[in-house]
Amino acid sequence: MNEIAEAWEERYKGAAAEIAEVESHGLMAVPYNLVVTTEKDAAFVVGAIQLRRGTAERIKAQANAMAAQIERDADRLETHFAGQLEGYTREHLVGKAKSIKIVTGQGGEKLAVMGFRTVRGGLRIEDKEKALDWGGEQENELDFVNVKTTYAPIAAAFKKHFETTGEMPAGCLLKDDTELFTIK
Repeated sequence: MNEIAEAWEERYKGAAAEIAEVESHGLMAVPYNLVVTTEKDAAFVVGAIQLRRGTAERIKAQANAMAAQIERDADRLETHFAGQLEGYTREHLVGKAKSIKIVTGQGGEKLAVMGFRTVRGGLRIEDKEKALDWGGEQENELDFVNVKTTYAPIAAAFKKHFETTGEMPAGCLLKDDTELFTIK
């Protein structure tokens, strides 16, 4: 234990329960009735603040890494079983329904929906850089501004240009409607 922590413990022996609670998380307790009167007191409190912020950042990084691993695992499961789940869903669709509901979990506490949705086809920008370069060359004709920085009006302008002239803008493809299997 360092000199500052020893001095603090000597000064605040009555805070044993609070110390035990906070130390169980790897952090030394700092009672709110502490009065900062010396450099040691200030150093102790600032050190406690830094320790907590550092610990919080470390925990966030660990949680993010764990969440990413779990997402990858879910993606692997979905990829592996997608064909079977899609087949099961198709077999159990009733009438014109596009989805089915199932109860998941051992206790039946969760509801999942498996089904199909239509992704509309049409003109799609597949290579943004090529499309932006092409659009910059056509700026006056396409009637949109700041083609290098404004992405939103590009797709609409390209679609209008394609419908009017039949010319496919660079970086774009014409896609058919597709059916997408989803799990929610």
